[in-house]
Amino acid sequence: MYKKNCNSRKWMYLCAVTGVMNLLAFIVCLYFQQWVISGITLLLTIRQAIVLPKWRKKVKQEERMAENEPS
Repeated sequence: MYKKNCNSRKWMYLCAVTGVMNLLAFIVCLYFQQWVISGITLLLTIRQAIVLPKWRKKVKQEERMAENEPS
């Protein structure tokens, strides 16, 4: 059970890091007036912001299942 929980936790952190990097790329592209690329990175940032809470919910659910699982 820990291995599955560990995988979900890694994906959650990866999702968060990707979202932050996309946000930084959006700001840099906006600064250099790369409108198409900045639009794409903005959409990716929004998607990551939507996906992150789902991963958090999944990790919390797996932690609760691990606590309730008989040893």
